Amino acid sequence: GAGGGLPPEVIRVPVVVTEDSYSDASAAALGGELRSSQAVVCGPGLGEAEPLLGFLLSVAGQMAGRGSQLVLDADGLNAVARWDRLRQVVPLGLVVTPHPLEASRLLGRSVEEVQADRAKAATELARSMGAVVVLKGSGTVVTNGEGRMYTDSHATSALATGGTGDVLAGLIGSLIAQGLPPFEAARAGVFLHGEAGTQLGIMRGRAGILASEVADALVEVQEAVRLGLEGRGQS
Repeated sequence: GAGGGLPPEVIRVPVVVTEDSYSDASAAALGGELRSSQAVVCGPGLGEAEPLLGFLLSVAGQMAGRGSQLVLDADGLNAVARWDRLRQVVPLGLVVTPHPLEASRLLGRSVEEVQADRAKAATELARSMGAVVVLKGSGTVVTNGEGRMYTDSHATSALATGGTGDVLAGLIGSLIAQGLPPFEAARAGVFLHGEAGTQLGIMRGRAGILASEVADALVEVQEAVRLGLEGRGQS
């Protein structure tokens, strides 16, 4: 999606779907939108069928030199772990948002090794991909692999619902579209996402929170955070 504001403006473009998957023809249909978008979030819901490789190779090619405008998540990350050819052309400077299993596939390590030292795993992945990494989970780690690191302190099971990770990827993309550099967008997105989950947990209880409710809560949470910072004289 492209545009400013929160949530991001979503551009809806008909695309060709082949064999229950996206293909290079699908990416070609998105060409103009990819070139004009201020941020692109790619991965959630793409599936794993073979034609997906062509789609992602085309997207990566069209985003060449614009890695700082790309957020890669979910099936996009699994595809990078699966196809070396794709990993070689993913643009530098992007944001990747793996959970521990996705990180383990990208690193060629076990989940246990990733979880044993999350900061180390996130740093290694950031360096190997030339990316800002958001390693999700308890104590989400954000790092650029070059000394900048943020560990989020929010801890709520309200964000364990399927789809909430997709909301986080979209939020980071929205913040990039508003002009934040990748690391700052990832750090702010993780904080706002955690705050939204925490507030929903307080109001509704930790069980049964829908991903759509987290997305809907983000505007109010962002405004509350902004007002709090202004009250303390920060920008």
